[in-house]
Amino acid sequence: MSLLRYRVIASLLSGKRLRVTDIRGKSDYPGLNNAEVRYLELIGRLTTGSIVDINASGTRLDFTPGVIMNNPGHGHIEFDCGTEKSLGYYLEGILPLVIFGKNKLNLTLKGASHSEADNGLDSVIYAQIPILKKFGVENVNLKAMTRGESCEVNLSLSPIRKLSKLNLTDPGKVKKVRGLAFTSKMNV
Repeated sequence: MSLLRYRVIASLLSGKRLRVTDIRGKSDYPGLNNAEVRYLELIGRLTTGSIVDINASGTRLDFTPGVIMNNPGHGHIEFDCGTEKSLGYYLEGILPLVIFGKNKLNLTLKGASHSEADNGLDSVIYAQIPILKKFGVENVNLKAMTRGESCEVNLSLSPIRKLSKLNLTDPGKVKKVRGLAFTSKMNV
């Protein structure tokens, strides 16, 4: 079910219903996992009118898209993502949506900053956010307040009003290679 986030994104942007059946039906652990259910809960908090219907075994999902409002009550949203997936998993799943929202977004996510299976928080901060800025997303700010298993990030942005053209055919010359390394629970 690795494509669930992208199917939900396509459903919300196109306004078409989504039905997924036989989710991990032949697996030892059938149905949606906890991280996928939490992602759908987060989508429900960012939209109005979205209907998520999951059967009792979790092997069928019916999703009716609503309107992307970002902050339906015009307030601050706090959401606990758990520690099964990194916060990068959730941010990758909401960034393509919230840039088209009706209101400004002010969101705090809590969870794990990194996991082995998913892109970490730093890939979102240092790769995806600069690309969004090139497309014309204004006032996008993603800041990690803490890191580790009890990570907290603040995301604030203004929705896009007009998409800018982006030409990625000429990347230019590589002048410098830089990197960052993070660790937790390590003696120095």
